[in-house]
Order: sequence, then C-alpha cells, then structure tokens
Amino acid sequence: MGGCGSSTNNLRHNTAQNNTMDGEETDGSAKPKQHVAISRVQETEASMSPFGKSMSAPESPSGSSGDLIAGTKKNKLLAKLISKWAEHLTLDASGKVTMDEEPRPIVPGPDLDEHDEDVLATHVEQCLEGKGGELSAISHAVRLGNTYDVLSLESKQKLFYLLKNKFGVDTNATKAGCERILAVGETDDVERAKVMKELSTAMAPRYLRLFKLFNNGLFAGSSGVAFLVKLRSELITLLKQHPQLRELDTCLCDLLSAWFDLSFLELKHVTWDGSPASVMELLMKHEAVHKIQSWNDMRNRLQGDRRVYAYFHPKMYQVPLIFVEVALVNGIPNRIGDLLAQNRDNIDPKQADTAAFYSITNTQSGLAQISFGNFLVKKAAMLLRKELPNLKTFVTLSPVPGFCKWLLDNESAWPLSAEHIAMLDAAREGDSESRTDALRKLARRGEGRQILLMLAAFYFLKEKARGNKPRDPVSRFHLNNGASLHRIHVGADMSENGVKQSAGIMVNYLYRFEDVETNHESYCDGIVKASTEVMDLLAA
Repeated sequence: MGGCGSSTNNLRHNTAQNNTMDGEETDGSAKPKQHVAISRVQETEASMSPFGKSMSAPESPSGSSGDLIAGTKKNKLLAKLISKWAEHLTLDASGKVTMDEEPRPIVPGPDLDEHDEDVLATHVEQCLEGKGGELSAISHAVRLGNTYDVLSLESKQKLFYLLKNKFGVDTNATKAGCERILAVGETDDVERAKVMKELSTAMAPRYLRLFKLFNNGLFAGSSGVAFLVKLRSELITLLKQHPQLRELDTCLCDLLSAWFDLSFLELKHVTWDGSPASVMELLMKHEAVHKIQSWNDMRNRLQGDRRVYAYFHPKMYQVPLIFVEVALVNGIPNRIGDLLAQNRDNIDPKQADTAAFYSITNTQSGLAQISFGNFLVKKAAMLLRKELPNLKTFVTLSPVPGFCKWLLDNESAWPLSAEHIAMLDAAREGDSESRTDALRKLARRGEGRQILLMLAAFYFLKEKARGNKPRDPVSRFHLNNGASLHRIHVGADMSENGVKQSAGIMVNYLYRFEDVETNHESYCDGIVKASTEVMDLLAA
C-alpha cells in the first residue's frame, strides 16, 4: 500500500479510539447511536497524529463537509482524505467533527435478490478498477465489507459465488500469456521476464486484489486482517456443501499464511496482573478441552506455578491466536485432574523440574491450515528454559480425541487375546451394547487397564491415516514438531468427555531438544518415535 492508504488507516484508527459508546452521556445528553465523536485534534499528543502535528477544525461551524474541506487546504493530504469520506462527516454547532461510525452498506440485506447481486457486482468492479485512486478503492472495499457483515450466511454464499464466477482468473488473458511465452525466444531474457510477469498477473484471480484492499480497511473497529480471518471462517463453513468455493479459500489461505508468518507474530506470557481482561475472556471462551470454570479458575491457570503463552498478531493485538497452558511440576504428570485442581499446593517455580504442556487451543477457525502453532511449544519452552534453568524435562499431557471412535469402528479387528475378548463380552449388558461401551464401563471402574494400554499402543504405533501418518491428530501435531511418544496413562481423564472420547486415556509427548530434528525426520518417513515402554506394550 502507498502512503495515502496507510494514512487513511491511521486517521480511522485514531477516530475509532475516540468513539462514543452507545449509551454514554456528555453534558447530560446521549450521543446518537449512528455517530462517533472525533476529539479535537489539538487536544491529542502530536505524536498520536498520523500527520505529525496538531490540526484543528475550521472555526466557522457551518455544518457542511465542504467548509470542512476548505478549512484544511493547508494540508493537501488531509484534504484529500476528508474529501473521500465527506459523505460521512458533519460539523456541529460546537465546532466538533462527527463521522458516521461505518459507511452505509451497499444493499440493506440480509437477503440478496438478483438486482442486489448486480449492484454488488458493479461496486466490486469499481473497487477493482480503482479509477479514483487507491483511497477510492479502499473506500469501496470498506463499503463492500460492511455490506458483507449484514448479509445472511446464504447471501454470503451468493457473494462468494459472485466473486468466483465474475472476478476469478481471466482465462483468455492467461491463454494469451502462455502463447506469448512460447513465442518468445529462449535467449531474449528481458522480453521473457516481461511476459512472465504479465502471465503471473493474468493467472491471479481478480478477487485477490479485493482481499488485499480489505486488508487496508477498518471494519467496526477491527482491522482488515481480522475481517478477512472472520470472512474465511464463514467461507470454511460453506465448503462441505459447496466445494466449488475452495479456490477462494485456497487464495485466502495463501494470503493469510503470508500475513501470519511466524516473523510477524509475537509470543507473549499472559499474566493475571499484566494482561487485558479481554484477552482472558477469549481464553475462557475458546478453551474447550479443559474448560475454564470461573475467573478464579482463570487466575489459577495464570499465577504461581502455572503459565499461559499465546501468539499475537500486530493487527489483532488483543486476540490470542493460539495459546498453550503450562504446569510447572516435579515429575511427569499422569492425571489431568492434578494439574487443574484449584485447591492444589503451589510449588516454587524455581524448584520445579518439569514443564508440562497440558492444553493447546486455536481461537481462530479462519486461520485453519496455517501452521504457526507448530512452533508454539518449542518457543514457549525456550522462554521457560531462559527464565527457569532448573527445568530439565518438557512434556505434554495430551488427550486422545479419536481413540474411542476408532475402537467403535474397528471392534472386529481389535488385536486382543481370546481371554481379553471374553472379559469384555462378560462386561457387556446384552448384545446391543458394544465392546467399546463395555471398555468405557471397565475404565470407570478402574478395570481393564492392560486391555486399554495394548489397544492404545496399537492405535498410536500401527494405525495410519493418509500419507502414512498417525491416525491421531494430536499425535501428528507433536510428532511433526519433533517430540516422541513417551508414556500412555490409563485413568488420566475421567471427566465425562474424557471417558467418551478416549476411555480416560491420555499420553505424554516428550520434547528432548537434542532429538527434535531427528524425530521430525522420522515422522516424515512414516516412523513413530516412541519410548521402549510404549513399544513393549505391543508385545504384551
């Protein structure tokens, strides 16, 4: 983006910082919901101004945006910015500038008819043509984004198809570019480079530029990046029924992968005293495996011998994209209840010898398939080793979410002895009850330990998914990161969900940093690196 578009973002960002919330009162009167007060710029620190110096509104409160523009001619850039947003600006009798909170949607929504689709197509075309310059294109993109927000999911689906069918790849230009490349001689490097650039441009879908323009807008106080993450999350929900839209998802995923490169992210230690309450609320909202029960529970996971680390993006600086919860303990943990207990005895972190990573949570479904989480555990471990050199062991206590489903789908092929099968059948209440349910029942009673260990070892070491990779998704994550399967624990998670998904099984993955690279290479070759203890379970 050029400087003009960047200045627009700064102007709107500073405007958003001074929003008057709905229901607030000033001088005894409530502000209208549809307007946002812009503070006098002369009251703002000069460093906060995107233009580097204080500026004031015109002294004559005529109320017209034309007078406002005339009063700022001394700053040509500001005049250009305001002229593009003039339809949203008002000057009241007190000399205070107000602006519509958001540009009005192009169509009222939430449902689109054929006429609405034609109107939207016209605006997309105007946006992509950019005849009024980059600022005008961004303005069109913001209105399109605000229109998208008021649409029903069915109408959003129509908009996605509109982008795909009318603003995709220009096949004629692509074909012509291929023909020109074939016609260019191998020795004419200059002409060949020129034609290659033209072909590359032709092969990019036109809606890619729209996505990039969205990135430079501001939507209801959120950044353009946040808007695109939300847009992709809704697009993903449609893919199962509408696989034709996958090309849009691929394009958007590639774009977000570049913008969420690890070099742009910051790993932060989330603390009870130093982090915003809004960040903690998001942790509570998204932690699904080991639900955070209350604010006291939240405090329990952030203080003393507990840690939470999260990745943040500068354009979503108060949104933890992915976070990991850590317990500082002595010895390798074997029950999740011990780590979550709120009445436990805290230990001095400087006396702990083990960092146990017991929960990793993605908060943004719109960032699915973007793999910055692969570095989370290792980066957090590096921070912990620097802070607490007494830590010698880095392990997880991980769930096995697909174990019981695999058991139920493969009951006839369980690698068990006749004695073990007879034990399970004896625990069944009639033929209608599955052996998997019988196994869950034994697990609740603390029985069937050896059966569970043998089946779990087979599941982890022998069962494969596509690409000769482990069937279990959590196992794929940690083994790909360079960990090894260290230990399997029976009765580790006896919560309702833990028994339902895994019959109470949990496992430790061990991160031994000198082995991370070779373990990762083994994973790529389809080999599961596991301890002797786990390997021996197959021979039991």
